[in-house]
Amino acid sequence: MEIKRIKLKALEHFIESEEFKSLENQPLSRLRALSYLQNPRADMDDTILYLAYKNNYLAGYRSILPDILYGNSGPVKVGWLSGNWVLPELRRQGIASRLLEEAYKDWQGRLLFTNYAPESKAVYDKSEKFIIYKQYIGLRYYFRSSIYDLLKKRSTLVNKMKYLFIFLDAVVNFFQNLRLHIYNSRNKDSLPAFEYITAPDAEVYKIMETMQKNELENRSGNDHKWILDFPWITSAPLQDRNSGKYHFSVFSRQYNNFCLKIYQDHKCKGYIHMVRKDDFLSVPYFYTTSDELVIEAARLINLMAVALKVSVATVYQPLLLRALKSIKSPALGKKVIVRNYMVSRELKTDLPQESTVAFQD
Repeated sequence: MEIKRIKLKALEHFIESEEFKSLENQPLSRLRALSYLQNPRADMDDTILYLAYKNNYLAGYRSILPDILYGNSGPVKVGWLSGNWVLPELRRQGIASRLLEEAYKDWQGRLLFTNYAPESKAVYDKSEKFIIYKQYIGLRYYFRSSIYDLLKKRSTLVNKMKYLFIFLDAVVNFFQNLRLHIYNSRNKDSLPAFEYITAPDAEVYKIMETMQKNELENRSGNDHKWILDFPWITSAPLQDRNSGKYHFSVFSRQYNNFCLKIYQDHKCKGYIHMVRKDDFLSVPYFYTTSDELVIEAARLINLMAVALKVSVATVYQPLLLRALKSIKSPALGKKVIVRNYMVSRELKTDLPQESTVAFQD
């Protein structure tokens, strides 16, 4: 087996090459490649792709997202373990482990991951190189019934009874939509003053700076602009010719970033970034200098979920969670979920005590 490395400085040439175009299984989408190339925290000499070839055929790959964390002695260059894939008929032959070993060596052990698939987690656990550094207990709110969509990939029985579950969802949602309409009518006039923006501006970044002292990422305005300008997913009604070649998300029916400045007494006192991906809403970033605005932001999340007609909203941010628990929710129900941030044992020695730091979602 041959391991081929792609550095960032060679990425553009690689994705335009005949080698890349001829691959049946491509290790990177063009959207993700463009984002990697614009990453303000990456260096041109960073190795971001590891390709495993067996008999001159791509058997598997691993991608790394370069980043910087602010550790005990200042900035620490790290790599997030991102895409990991092996040809189905060649799995359990050590290919994923070999790719991980090569990346671990090149990145001097400064690797971390979160939001992982069970198959990838098994590879990391087998290596015995990673430990839980930070854990967040979040909540997933269900605003509409979507039993079939949630269970169709987990149960053959659900697929056999597809139309029954779709009918049940429709019945529940008929009454839930009436309930959500009433909730919206009663609460829409009590919203805080807010304004949509395309990216954090100077006022927002000033708020961020006052609250980022304990954040490991400590992202700048340029970092946020990169996240918003170069997403890995885009809205599209149909899949294109390359969608079957890349085994991670590229297209969604609906994908939107919503950046909101929140005002109090005519002054900007908060910022919230929400992402809508199909029927799901998440809250990657939240900042405020006003305790009173936390409750207002929680109401805003509920009303956005209702207005966007999403089925599920997920929140990990501790301040928002406390506020959401203290107000009446229009959701049908909720579920506790856990997000672990896993770091290598070597990286942990460079980082502060986990209780003193925070990750934004």
